Amino acid sequence: EKAGPDDEAAKEEVKRILSSLDYGDDGYFFVYDYDGFSVVHPRQAFRPGHNWLDLKDPDGNRVIAELIARAKEGGGLYQYKWEKPSTRETVDKLSFAAGLDKWRWMIGTGVYLDDVYATTTAAKSELRRSIGNTFLIVALMAVPAVLVVFSTCMVLNLRQQRMADSKLKELTQRIIDTQEEERFRIARELHDGISQNLVGVRYAIDLARRKVPPESAAAASAIEK
Repeated sequence: EKAGPDDEAAKEEVKRILSSLDYGDDGYFFVYDYDGFSVVHPRQAFRPGHNWLDLKDPDGNRVIAELIARAKEGGGLYQYKWEKPSTRETVDKLSFAAGLDKWRWMIGTGVYLDDVYATTTAAKSELRRSIGNTFLIVALMAVPAVLVVFSTCMVLNLRQQRMADSKLKELTQRIIDTQEEERFRIARELHDGISQNLVGVRYAIDLARRKVPPESAAAASAIEK
């Protein structure tokens, strides 16, 4: 912060610091000045001191020029193809470039997208596994719960059916008992009434026989018969 535009000692210290800042095999910081000269590149030692302003990737993008443009705009992201140090393969890279205007430097770093894709795929796989485990746990909890509810419903239904059968039997028995009682009552009334009627008829016949004159033997015999 205190170094001036021409403080070469400060520049060398910053170069040293940036060259030592690594994060993994493929994580590093690079510096180009605004004219396109490489200042710091820990993974490609042949670049510092040379101008790469017109360097293009396999898609024809002027990589360094675009990164410098992002830095001059206040910082930004840029995607391009670059050699991955750990595999020596040219893959997609997403870098962020920021500007250090007092020294007219573009400072950048980035990530290789195949690593991002691999991490994303692994995360998706882990998510699917986690979802599968969650579904399994839910199923293990839900199935017994459903069985308990089903069994409870069956027990309640059987109990209600038994209660209904018992009440139906009681009702049927009450109907039968009522019918029997009614039969006994009718039979008793019929028996008592007929007996009384027969006694009355007998008295009437006896009275009629006593009132028949003795000379009417045929009438007396008919009444007796």
